[in-house]
Amino acid sequence: MDIQSKFEHNFRLFKHAYDDKFQLWLDHIVFSWRWWLGITIILLCLGVWLFLTKNRSSARLIFAGLVSGILATGLDLIGIFFGLWDYRYDLFPPINTYLPWDMLVIPTLILILLRWKPQMNPFLKALIFGAVGAFIGLPLFRWIGLYVLIHWSYFYSFPILFILYLIADFMSRRHTFAPLQENEQTKT
Repeated sequence: MDIQSKFEHNFRLFKHAYDDKFQLWLDHIVFSWRWWLGITIILLCLGVWLFLTKNRSSARLIFAGLVSGILATGLDLIGIFFGLWDYRYDLFPPINTYLPWDMLVIPTLILILLRWKPQMNPFLKALIFGAVGAFIGLPLFRWIGLYVLIHWSYFYSFPILFILYLIADFMSRRHTFAPLQENEQTKT
């Protein structure tokens, strides 16, 4: 079998799987209580974001939140691709990750920690974030049936969440959002 035939065969397999997933979503997921829970999580997190980013440093905080959300989503996609875990009850069937967790819960918790006691040691905050996410958040999502561990342990998630917080903290402290100096404004 040549490479083009393999690609076409692979495409047909994925297309069939995606069609099945979409039908499953239509028949059992959309408008279920778990689906509404995801919508509620989105709305609550957006409310917290709006409340906490009403100041001069909001651009830095939003940037740190977006970076952490993008990193979390990317890592989640890698884990799903390699069959380490899976999410059930997707809000949007074309997206394989649980978006409320990756793009809203994780960034919102990071945002809260960034705003809470800003002079506190970021390593201690990363420790809190990693522990809460890995040993409270993920087990809670597993308990309500949204998250399925396959070849993974909560202990593996802890250092990843720890480092994710430190990256977000670093991004939030960058001075690239400072106003341009007058000589820099004339160059553009």
